[in-house]
Amino acid sequence: MRKILPFIKQAVIYFFIILFVYAAVSKITDFENFQVQVAQSPLLSAFATTIAYATVIGELIIALLLCIPKTQRLGLYLFLGMMTAFTVYIYLILNYSPFVPCSCGGILEKMGWTEHLWFNAITSMVAAAILLYRNTNKTSILLSIGTIIISSAIIVLLFITSEHIMKRENPFIRRFLPHHIDKAEYIDLGFNSYYIAGLTHDTIYLGNYTTPLNITAIPMDMRARISHQIVLDEKDRSFRSLTVKVNDEFFFVSDGATPIIYRGETKSWKALKFMETKIFFSKLQPIDNNSFLFRSEKADSGENVLGKITVSNSTTFELYDKVLKKQIDGIFDTDGHLITDSKTKQAIYTYYYRNQYLVYENKYNYFKSGKTIDTTTLAKIEVKTLANGERKMGAPPQKVNSRTYAYDKLLYVKSDLMGKNEPRSMWNEASIIDVYNYSKNQYMYSFYTYDYKKNKVKEFAINEEYFFGIIGNSLVRYKLNR
Repeated sequence: MRKILPFIKQAVIYFFIILFVYAAVSKITDFENFQVQVAQSPLLSAFATTIAYATVIGELIIALLLCIPKTQRLGLYLFLGMMTAFTVYIYLILNYSPFVPCSCGGILEKMGWTEHLWFNAITSMVAAAILLYRNTNKTSILLSIGTIIISSAIIVLLFITSEHIMKRENPFIRRFLPHHIDKAEYIDLGFNSYYIAGLTHDTIYLGNYTTPLNITAIPMDMRARISHQIVLDEKDRSFRSLTVKVNDEFFFVSDGATPIIYRGETKSWKALKFMETKIFFSKLQPIDNNSFLFRSEKADSGENVLGKITVSNSTTFELYDKVLKKQIDGIFDTDGHLITDSKTKQAIYTYYYRNQYLVYENKYNYFKSGKTIDTTTLAKIEVKTLANGERKMGAPPQKVNSRTYAYDKLLYVKSDLMGKNEPRSMWNEASIIDVYNYSKNQYMYSFYTYDYKKNKVKEFAINEEYFFGIIGNSLVRYKLNR
């Protein structure tokens, strides 16, 4: 038996060499994809590029050290360290990760995560046994234990640090949830003039820019289309841009150029004049059934400003002059999208051209700011003044956040910018939605919404079960996998 053991030991070392060479080569042959897969790790996303290179180089160096008799023992210690790190990593993935990512090359593609955990653990124990074979002295034992502890500690530290960076200091690295939305169903709307007027627990309501007083109600099962005609209590008034917002059992018809707001109930679709003042607005969002957040223009400069309208026995309003931060002109650079979280009753204003959003705390009447994960802190736009004094965009602007929606403390942002380690091919077939916990100012994850008939999603809405989007002439419904 003693004569056979040295041969077994050498055979196992040859296996280690083949294992690491195979793993490294498989990663090198599709290195771009390997980088993308590492970037999707829920534990190591922030260090994806460094870890991708370090893993491949480390595997090749260890394989080389194992081939040379004089460095074979050092190679075994490094092999033990790397296999221990792989083992701890997979253990954390299976027990502490919010989701299990795709495989990362090598034999992992041929095994499940649990099987690979056992494979790594057993391989690590075999490596430790070889190191201690005929070397059960104190130094060898301490070196083996130290290698295991240090390798495990490094992975845990990377995990903790990566989570902090991803959520608080994200360097534009996205973390994609696999299959977050699926089971797509489509309805052909016939025209591309529809917009989402509101989403309740059982119905999505669509407005139409060409017939502004017509509302289409579609139940969650997508099996019916019910048309409602809104009846206003005034018939002789002219409007410039009527829009409809459905807020649970109430709906609001508004025109900021007039300006006026009507309110009615969805059970009758009859609307009475609710507010008429000289408060002109370009955007309006109901916070509840009696108050609204709006965007208007300053009378002296034309710069954008946010404000709040409250309607009770009388109509009152207040302006928040210092909330929107001017960078260039105060008009185009502060342009953005205004929405309301129907569950928390908080309004969110997201800038189009910079990585920032503002959350209005209705209860305390103040704004707090948050950041999206891209690195555009200054709006990249060019503004030109025409001979008549009118200001126009001089060049195609780089839009950062093109569309948003909020539900239950989560802010969903359709981004137009590519992050690090992302496959360019996906931008030709899908749009990216980034998700933030706006109450904690934390990036959570991202997911793809796929194009349909070569059209991209232009607006969307989300509830507990479904993701709805308007794509070209169609309404799509995806099932949410939480």
